[in-house]
Amino acid sequence: MAQEFEVNTQARWLDERMERVKEAIALCLEVEGRPAEQLDFVGLQRPRFA
Repeated sequence: MAQEFEVNTQARWLDERMERVKEAIALCLEVEGRPAEQLDFVGLQRPRFA
């Protein structure tokens, strides 16, 4: 079952940003009391250029 999370992070490089997104989702799950060990992360990106 897919679950949606809205998180905001910043980083200079995309790979660094994706790591921060994973950490933010893990924290959301921890707050909900759900384990994050067995989740598969599928990244979604929507870059915006100024």
